[in-house]
Amino acid sequence: ELAEDCIDNCAIAMVDLNQTVARLVAHFHGPAPALSLTDRSCFAVARLFGARALTSDRVWARYAGALGVEVELIRAA
Repeated sequence: ELAEDCIDNCAIAMVDLNQTVARLVAHFHGPAPALSLTDRSCFAVARLFGARALTSDRVWARYAGALGVEVELIRAA
């Protein structure tokens, strides 16, 4: 219930993982083979929407430039 309330009341967009996203996810495997499919999906959606990717995973910062996505770490070290 709490998650549903957040989705309803926060500025969260639900995004279909369509063919366009899937192709970019596949393309990202080359420059970022250490990232999981889920991680690359987040990067792909951020890039397609021109959005910043928020994460607590410091590994993402290594791939930001190569994938053309701004990454913001949301948790201090």
